Amino acid sequence: RWLAGWQPQQLKVGDVTVHYLDNQNTDAQHTLVFVHGYTGNKDMWNRLATRIPSQYRLIALDLLGHGNTDNAPDNRYLLMQQAELLNQFLRSLQLDQVHLVGSSMGGATALLFALHHPDVIDTLTLMNSAGVHGMQESPFELAVKAGKNPMAIQTVSDFDRMMALIFHESPWVPEGFKQVISQRASTRYQHYQYVLSEVMLSSHIWRDSGRLYGLMPTFKKPVLIIWGDDDRVLDPSSVAVFKEHMPHAETHIFAETGHVPMLEQPAKTANTLMSFLAQHAESG
Repeated sequence: RWLAGWQPQQLKVGDVTVHYLDNQNTDAQHTLVFVHGYTGNKDMWNRLATRIPSQYRLIALDLLGHGNTDNAPDNRYLLMQQAELLNQFLRSLQLDQVHLVGSSMGGATALLFALHHPDVIDTLTLMNSAGVHGMQESPFELAVKAGKNPMAIQTVSDFDRMMALIFHESPWVPEGFKQVISQRASTRYQHYQYVLSEVMLSSHIWRDSGRLYGLMPTFKKPVLIIWGDDDRVLDPSSVAVFKEHMPHAETHIFAETGHVPMLEQPAKTANTLMSFLAQHAESG
C-alpha cells in the first residue's frame, strides 16, 4: 500500500460501510477503479498499483462481504447487487468517468456495471473474468460441479491447494503466514460457501439465460481482456467467447500465468494496461 501511495478509506454507502484504498490524486485527469474477485480483497491490486504512473488516481474497493466491507444487509450477493454497490460507491465519490478494471468475479461485476452504465465508463479491462461460459470447463468449475469449493479455506492444506489452483507457479509463503491466513479464512468458510452459491445463481440469471450475451454487443467503449494461459479457475477458452460477443475487444493471453496476472505478472500486466490506456484515454 505504501509503495502505491494508497491510503485506507471507508465510505458509508446506504446501509453498507465500504472500505477502499485511494491514492487521493484528485487532480488526476483519469481514475482507475479496481474490482477484486471471489474471496479476494482490495489489497490484491497492490503489486500492480505500484507500477502505474503517479498521474493516475487509483481506487480499489472491497465488495460486499469481502475484505473489510460489511456483509450485505439482506444477505444477498448476486453479481447485480455487487454492481449496484459499485454504482452507489462511484456516485458517492462523485466519479462520473472511470477506467474500470475487474478480476474474476470482479470482472463479471465490472462487466454488468458497464453494460448498465456505459456513460460512466472510459475503458473496461477484464482480467480472467467470470461472466461467460468457456468452451472447456476448468478444474475449479469441475470441482464446484462435484460439490467442492477449492477457494474456501479451513486448513493450511486447503491454502496450499488454493495457491496451486490460482497460480501457474505458487509463490513461497512462510509457514507462519499460512497458519494465520488459514485461521482467519476458516472463520468465513460458511460465508464464502454461501457467496459462491449466489455467484452461481447470478450465472444462471445472466449468462445461462442469454441475457448477458444479448447485452454485450451493445457495449462500444474500449475493452481490454487479459488472461493467463494456465488459468485453472476460469478456462482461457472464455477469451474466445468474450471476443465473439465483444469483437472490438483487445485480447492478451499471458504465457505461464495463472488466474491472477496482476499478482503473478504485475509488470507485464501494468505495461499492457498502460499501453491500452495510452491508445484510448482521452487527453482531457
